[in-house]
Amino acid sequence: KNLDCTVVVLASIAPPPTDDIARLLSQARLAVTVEAHVAVGGIGSLVSEVVAGRALGCRVVSCAVRERWDGRCGSAAWFLQRHGLDRQSLARRIEVLTR
Repeated sequence: KNLDCTVVVLASIAPPPTDDIARLLSQARLAVTVEAHVAVGGIGSLVSEVVAGRALGCRVVSCAVRERWDGRCGSAAWFLQRHGLDRQSLARRIEVLTR
């Protein structure tokens, strides 16, 4: 889709790599975090704290699970699609965000 982006894999948030996040986002206009679990207290929260705390001026959009578990389960592909975390859903969302 001709997007100019950088992909970073954050394997752990303990200890939080705040300096690395700040360095990566210092010139960014948009940061999209993606995590296949609940948003509260996750990577999106950490990135938001760093951006706000250092006044980076970067918009942060967190893509994560937003609803409570309702007892249904399925494949990994089903889970990602249900929560808008599959490749196609993320591409559409990022395309809208970068317009």
